[in-house]
Amino acid sequence: MMNMNKIILNDVLSKLDKSLVKEIIGSCEVEILGLAYDSRCVLSRFVFFALPGFHFDGHKFIESAIKRGSNVIVHTHDIDFYDADVTYIRIDSCNIKRFMSNFAHIFYDEPYKKT
Repeated sequence: MMNMNKIILNDVLSKLDKSLVKEIIGSCEVEILGLAYDSRCVLSRFVFFALPGFHFDGHKFIESAIKRGSNVIVHTHDIDFYDADVTYIRIDSCNIKRFMSNFAHIFYDEPYKKT
């Protein structure tokens, strides 16, 4: 998923349901250029959604996503690795897919209105 617009994280977060967010560590004034839930697709300034799953747990790929350029990590449980240059957003595991969907909806400027 890619968007060539430069968007500030706080501009997206300000439009989301605050009750979905448990904790934010780091700056919300960072620029984001894209979204990914597969660490292999992460580019510089991408938000990485560390989704829990049956076969793979996205939390195991957080370090890889950061090495590829992610500056925002959305996660559901405690993590062992924190980078001072990265913003971490913790979400309840039961709400992560809803949060990701709403985040993408705002990030991509409500695409359903454009059809």
